[in-house]
Amino acid sequence: MRIALLALLPDLALMVAACHPDRGADVPTITVARTRFARTVTAEGYLKPVQSTSINAPHSQEGPMRIAWLAEDGATVKKGEVVARFDDSELRTRLLGAEDDRTTALTKRQKESLLVSQARSERRRTTTAADRELTTARTFPQKDKELYSRDDIITAEIDEKLQTARADNARSAQQVDGQVARRKIQMLEVEAHKADEAISRVRTGLRLLEARAPHDGVLLFNRNFRGEILSVGDQAWGPIAELSRSQQMEAEVFVLEVEAAGLVRGKKAEVTFDSHPGVVCHAEVAKVGAVAKRRQFRSPTQYFGVILKLGKIEPPTETLRAGQRVQATLSLDEREAVVIPRPALFERDKGWVVYRREAGRFVPVPVKLGASTAGRVAIEAGLREGDVIALRDPAESLDEILTAPPGRAGKAR
Repeated sequence: MRIALLALLPDLALMVAACHPDRGADVPTITVARTRFARTVTAEGYLKPVQSTSINAPHSQEGPMRIAWLAEDGATVKKGEVVARFDDSELRTRLLGAEDDRTTALTKRQKESLLVSQARSERRRTTTAADRELTTARTFPQKDKELYSRDDIITAEIDEKLQTARADNARSAQQVDGQVARRKIQMLEVEAHKADEAISRVRTGLRLLEARAPHDGVLLFNRNFRGEILSVGDQAWGPIAELSRSQQMEAEVFVLEVEAAGLVRGKKAEVTFDSHPGVVCHAEVAKVGAVAKRRQFRSPTQYFGVILKLGKIEPPTETLRAGQRVQATLSLDEREAVVIPRPALFERDKGWVVYRREAGRFVPVPVKLGASTAGRVAIEAGLREGDVIALRDPAESLDEILTAPPGRAGKAR
């Protein structure tokens, strides 16, 4: 609020200097003049390196990782130095679970192998017994009609066929049992293999719980949706920090969406540093974000991200580092124009008008608006230098204006 009031002081000073009450009437007026018009906006942000390498949190199939330790934000680090560690409690729990799954699968496989061995031995005994009985029946056939009765011969033939069927069935059952047993063991081997894969992934994840610097540089942690850097206990995924690859700095500032009209590459700016009061750096807009975004999760206010290319810093300082806060004043419009104060504008059905004094009375004149600041508006068409215009609606008395509900009069864009 203080910065906004300071920004309005030049405009208010011009209004007071140019404005004078009409001695012949109770309507205050102002004489239109062509003057220098400048529209500036203020923004805040941070210093960041021009070239940097992104440092990411380890990838996890289960979701974001919880931070256990962080290096100091803005610290100078060497290649291979640890910049962040992540909590391993969840991975340790998963490792124990995977090892239990592998032990269970191996135990089941061992048990199934014993059951298969027992079943195979039982089938082998059954098959051997059936073959022995079949061999006996065929070795000593009861077919002599002089020794055996017709019923004994028929019974012997039936027994031989039965023993043959039993022997065939025993061999078939033995083969089927072997196939089923192999399938069961293979399924248990698959479970054990899955457990081994899970153990391998978790152990790989444990080895990646330390984020290390890929090269020398200044470390700058990313900000969250509240504009705060990450801290111990936060959950992190994707990029967590930037590591500078050069000593050259640039400023990233955030301009309100409603104030960004005319914000394009090449516009001039002045940057000040919170850590170095009085140091001013001239800058130029190098890049403007394609779309406006929120800076805070619960706030609907949107900002355009702007990258400022810094010029020579006067006086020079060697202690400016990535992550330090900056304030920027961006000049978005500067020209010679016919400029009037906002209170002289009135919104009517057909657009914006001003009341110009002609032959002792005030006449509504349509005007075309140009760029504007908090206190002044440039007029592109409808007024000439030297015109006298009213600062309030001449059709209303001062008492009516003072008792009117707020917001009844139109406001300039």
